[in-house]
Amino acid sequence: MKACGLPLCFPEISEEYEINGIYNPNFAGNIKSKDIVKNDFSFDENGQIYILTGANSGGKTAFLRAVGISQVLFQLGLPIPAKSAKMQIFGNIFSHFSSQIRDINGGRFENECRAIMSFYKDITSDSLLLLDEMFSTTSAFEGVIVATHMLEKLAKIGCKCIYTTHMHDLAYKIEELNSKKETKSRLDSLSAQVVGEFCTYKILRKRETYGSLAEAICRKYGFVD
Repeated sequence: MKACGLPLCFPEISEEYEINGIYNPNFAGNIKSKDIVKNDFSFDENGQIYILTGANSGGKTAFLRAVGISQVLFQLGLPIPAKSAKMQIFGNIFSHFSSQIRDINGGRFENECRAIMSFYKDITSDSLLLLDEMFSTTSAFEGVIVATHMLEKLAKIGCKCIYTTHMHDLAYKIEELNSKKETKSRLDSLSAQVVGEFCTYKILRKRETYGSLAEAICRKYGFVD
């Protein structure tokens, strides 16, 4: 990373959680260092569970992986790909990526549920969850319902979580979930920024106001005039 001119830091062990200039180190060597986008991120009293929405190819999964890689490196006592950081040590780190689900018995949604239940019972308030496109293997309508129930349970447990999704309606459930009396982890929005039809790969702490840009991507490859 240093040879590429990219920052590395040893995080301060803290009850606070704030990372400045985090990036995905997998891009080093494939993208010019100056073009690798860096983001700031924090868990705080107003956001312990984040719903991250935004355009296709907007950087959501890359950001999620950057947080996961940084947390693992930190807990191994190694420097992380960021400019500076204060981080807490988690008892468990769980991840789920829908792209890794394989049909074994039943359909993709059933296999996805099976994969989730393999760690669901072990989630505590001392856990970090990194969830990528969970419940995208069923209809958006049903996916939002199922995801809302799951997020409600996670909020009651009091864990930390980042959930990337194209189910944009899920972000509109945040106020409802935060109003629950048993909520221990408050929910907030993150979004992958888009300017016009161009992705900046910046992750902003706000609710997105645009779609997934699927039509723009199809137009890029000649599927749409």
